Amino acid sequence: MRNEDKYSQEISSEEVEIIMRAEEEKHWQEVEQCPTVHQLPEVKEVTKQSIADDLAKFETALNEGQTSGIDLVIFAKYLEELAKGISQIANESAVDEFEKYSEKELTVRGVKLEKRETGVRYDFSGTPKWHEIREQESVFADARKALEKQIKTFTKPGILTVDDEVIDVVPPVRTSKTSLVRTLK
Repeated sequence: MRNEDKYSQEISSEEVEIIMRAEEEKHWQEVEQCPTVHQLPEVKEVTKQSIADDLAKFETALNEGQTSGIDLVIFAKYLEELAKGISQIANESAVDEFEKYSEKELTVRGVKLEKRETGVRYDFSGTPKWHEIREQESVFADARKALEKQIKTFTKPGILTVDDEVIDVVPPVRTSKTSLVRTLK
């Protein structure tokens, strides 16, 4: 056996086929274990109170040491991504189904559904005057950002000269909240 083959072996085409079949079988077993809508827990009446009750259960579990804050934050991220994905894949179908029962409004298990146009956008780029005003906005926004950058350096009231204009400066109030940023890998 050559030195570079010391840790590897040649695999016959039959062995490759067996491995591939095993991988495919494993994949389909995993697919079969994925929940379908019929296997998911039945959605109960959704109310602000039912949500508050469920939140209280999580809070109790945290306070009694049955789970950790990190586990709950990870679970929340999972639920956010899951909800976003379900909404994306089900929205069109849900709208079609909604239209069978109502034109404007429908309440199902405590959730009021309303059909609305969302994300409406207009393209004004064909109007030259719009471009002119947009450019002026940009100039003012840039000037404001430059001023904000300078004002951020002040820790107490003072005076600042901008374009030969003397202005009184009051330091900005900085606020923030410490939080965990959750990113899926």
